[in-house]
Amino acid sequence: MPIWRQRLVLLAACLVLASAPGAYAQDAPGAGAAPPTEAAPGLAVAPPAPAIEPETPEPEADTANDRIISAFTEALAAWAEQIKAQELAIADRSTTDEELRAIPELLEGLREDILGKKAQLKPKLQDARERLAKLGPAPKEGAPKESPEIAAQRKRLEADVAAIDGKIKQADILFVRAEQLIDAANDERRERFTESLFRPVPNLYSNVLPTAFERLPLQIKQMFDAGAARVARAWNKGIVVFVLLLLAPIGAFVAMQRFIRDMAARVDAKQRANKPAEPTVQNCGTWALRKTVRSTIPYWVGLIVLYLIATAAG
Repeated sequence: MPIWRQRLVLLAACLVLASAPGAYAQDAPGAGAAPPTEAAPGLAVAPPAPAIEPETPEPEADTANDRIISAFTEALAAWAEQIKAQELAIADRSTTDEELRAIPELLEGLREDILGKKAQLKPKLQDARERLAKLGPAPKEGAPKESPEIAAQRKRLEADVAAIDGKIKQADILFVRAEQLIDAANDERRERFTESLFRPVPNLYSNVLPTAFERLPLQIKQMFDAGAARVARAWNKGIVVFVLLLLAPIGAFVAMQRFIRDMAARVDAKQRANKPAEPTVQNCGTWALRKTVRSTIPYWVGLIVLYLIATAAG
């Protein structure tokens, strides 16, 4: 046999011998390995650790934490406060008619606000009722109990339904109360108007005339004092101003009187031609009024001239 074949056979035999003990070692326990120990007598074996249950999702937030419900709760307090304020204003006799007139408009706006916010809250109530209905009725006495999670969820949903339904009913009460106050404000205005119609007014003979007669001497004295003061100032201004102050009004009076007389004569001549045989009461009244106005115009012109000269003289 050639030498290289002998070496090849020898190498293969060495490989077989080297791999055989490792295979046997896998089946047999190791020499240094400790044998399994049994529990000592009298000692309790520790129970296995309980399996960790998966965390259940937290229940939904309470209704008070809901944004819409929280806003509705705040609005309820504001509505109640506004209604209370308007109720006090209607009962207060010092409230003016303008303030009473503004109350119905304010309360109508409040009623519209209530309707709008109720429309936003009703879907919340419907949703809570539907979820509660899906749980079904609570088990009767003697029936198998439901799980604690279902019982807690049922209790929470029942509380949500009761809370939301209670808030909606409170809003309904405020809505009706606002309508009642609108009617009360209008009734108060009508009552005050009726009282004003039958309220006694000052009597002309018992109040007005006595007061006028009491003040008349004082007013006459003030007029004479003012005239004397103006005459004195005109005298101090010089004889020319004094003469004008006395004569100019008289001259204006005489001139206007002649002018009115001439004009009245021409007008009366034209009217006599068209004068009806039997004048009516209206015609007589018109002529009397015209004659009165004509007779007073010269006096007014004289007073105006006197006032202008006195004012110019200072």
